[in-house]
Amino acid sequence: MNPVSTTAEGGNTLVNVGEVMTQFANSAIQGISDSIVAMRGDVQREFQEHAAEEYNHAKLLADRIIELEGVPVLDPKQWFDLARCKYDAPVDFGSEILLKQNVESERCAIYRYQQIAEFTNGIDFTTCDIAKHIMAEEEDHEQDLQDYLNDIARMKAYILKK
Repeated sequence: MNPVSTTAEGGNTLVNVGEVMTQFANSAIQGISDSIVAMRGDVQREFQEHAAEEYNHAKLLADRIIELEGVPVLDPKQWFDLARCKYDAPVDFGSEILLKQNVESERCAIYRYQQIAEFTNGIDFTTCDIAKHIMAEEEDHEQDLQDYLNDIARMKAYILKK
């Protein structure tokens, strides 16, 4: 008997195991893709919400710098040079890849605001409070994005079990 197919007594192929496995794999991959694409709108709205909050963070920080009689960096080119958390432009725009990249960015921001809070603790209470406030929002962002990644992983596991 051919290991790839099962035959009836008449010799007609009833099931081609390789073909069935390929169809199963393709169906599973399509199911995962469809599920992730269905989440794309939710993920996009989450990114938009986070972007609005990031703008508010920048405004809080710029206002504080001005209160301290400093001058915020206004040249966007300098932002990239001075940033401790580097920006990597996406090369793949799939939801899962973007979520992973953004989780890493949020983790860097959390670490950076933690450093600022520790540095200003007991010295500059207002800046310390601002850093702690922003850090809490960054932690929420990270959790929101990680929740999407966990949902995707559960969908993949569920679909692949079928």
